[in-house]
Amino acid sequence: MGEDEQMRVVVDELVAVKPALAAGNVRPYSLLTADLNLDARDLAELADRFRAGYPGFDLGAWVDHVRTSHGDSVGAVARVLSVLHP
Repeated sequence: MGEDEQMRVVVDELVAVKPALAAGNVRPYSLLTADLNLDARDLAELADRFRAGYPGFDLGAWVDHVRTSHGDSVGAVARVLSVLHP
């Protein structure tokens, strides 16, 4: 699966976790925590959803790692998933 398809997967999962998000407003550069306002509960639910299809990806640990560099973007998640599930 390419990065574009993974982007759609990420957006679909985001909207499933936080229905108030409009899929059309989620951009690759949207930050999960700062722009989309995902809280710890939202991130935990999103991580659970990804864990089933991407067992090697721990979203919570990844967000903690990249948040300090402001790199928790939707596009960055899609890139990681495309590497884990090409």
